[in-house]
Amino acid sequence: MIKNTGMPIAVEGLKLIIPLAIFTVLLFFFDWLIVGFILLAITMFMLFFFRDPDRAIAHVYGAVVSRGDGMVVVI
Repeated sequence: MIKNTGMPIAVEGLKLIIPLAIFTVLLFFFDWLIVGFILLAITMFMLFFFRDPDRAIAHVYGAVVSRGDGMVVVI
């Protein structure tokens, strides 16, 4: 059995990521390399920012769960 190891992306981010990725490819196609690399870095950041990984949530009564990928530091 082959397991899907792809990174899920939040649907809300696709309307930003897809046009930016297309524009980045067009810049590389027309040899605008410096601007292309800058937009490639921005596109990669957007992919990282809008990732939607599966999270393991503790099923403990009274547990505090962080809304993001970080840790709860102060309550």
